[in-house]
Amino acid sequence: MLALAPFALTAAPVALPQQEPDLFVLARLDRVMKVSGYDGPNPTTETAVTYSIPPGSQAFPRGLEIDRSTGDFLILLSPIPGGLAVEEAQILRVDRVTGQTLSIMTLPLFDLDGFEQRYDGELFAIDSGRDLVRIDLAQGTFSSVPLSSPLTQEDLFGMTIDETGMITVNRISGLGPHRYTVDPLDGTMTPMDTSARAMGLESDGNGRLFYGGFLPVSGIVIEDLATGTLTPIPGSNATSNVYALQFEEPVDGEGVHPVCDALPNSTGLGATLEVLGTSEIARNDLTLYSRDLPPQSFGYFLVGPNVGFLPVGSGLLCIGVPQARYSLFPLNSGTSGTIRFEVDLFSLPNGGAPVAGRTEVFQYWYRDVGSTSNLSSALAVTLR
Repeated sequence: MLALAPFALTAAPVALPQQEPDLFVLARLDRVMKVSGYDGPNPTTETAVTYSIPPGSQAFPRGLEIDRSTGDFLILLSPIPGGLAVEEAQILRVDRVTGQTLSIMTLPLFDLDGFEQRYDGELFAIDSGRDLVRIDLAQGTFSSVPLSSPLTQEDLFGMTIDETGMITVNRISGLGPHRYTVDPLDGTMTPMDTSARAMGLESDGNGRLFYGGFLPVSGIVIEDLATGTLTPIPGSNATSNVYALQFEEPVDGEGVHPVCDALPNSTGLGATLEVLGTSEIARNDLTLYSRDLPPQSFGYFLVGPNVGFLPVGSGLLCIGVPQARYSLFPLNSGTSGTIRFEVDLFSLPNGGAPVAGRTEVFQYWYRDVGSTSNLSSALAVTLR
């Protein structure tokens, strides 16, 4: 068996870009536009790349992401609700220089809206206004959880994931709330107080949302969430229809980074570890949650300052020496196979007051069927 030597994790804060990142816009059915200098008086809009929708397809573009590992454009195509053609949604992987389609992932779903990639590469979308869909592009798989407040199928959605890990969706229907937050674990929707209707939605991580506006404000709009002020980007109506938006630099406000994947458990899946909240010490609002656990299994969280790789039971321990047990009492995954745990940054078991720039590695260790144990994926969280 190949042994991997433990190594120290560099405890440095994530460097923020020194200038505003370019904003990419999925527009005009067959192209991605680039908007630069949008915070200045004379922004520029140009075509970044054109691509081809697969021959015979009657699907429309609904979402745009930039793959965090390759830099390729990921373009979501979805059929028009109520259309005559029986067609499935597709995710195109497009070379951002040539516009060539490198691969196509087909999903047996027929009305996908919104499209957002999280820090760990997982993609999210909304299916027919009813379900939150999580897409694993690398494995070619997806799973769904019902939304707590199903919406009408005909709505177009914008979606973004903010620095707390919560999902925000916008809708253009004239009835009911137009914006909701969505809990990525259980699909719970909370309406927000806004009248903004939008196609495409993107957070800059600094308290602003970007989206395609409707009359009386058209083109691309910047909304200041603190004041509610709407500022159109000059000349952005040249992009024509705004189907989706994506920044060149992904928002990484939570300071969270994957360390390792999980090995499969008795469910056939690897248990994942994910976060809500932020790594800001002053806010102290970080919440860990693990899913795809065996039902009614017991376990507890581990934490440590270093990364290491050691086979334990049927899994892989990814926290190096020293490790500490965090949750004092065993937790139970219940019938849903999920665990949620609120972290208190001021009572971490390694002792001492939390220090900005320090990195903690978290992982969930649990009992599995057959008198063995396994571990979730692991995450490194840099305190701010």
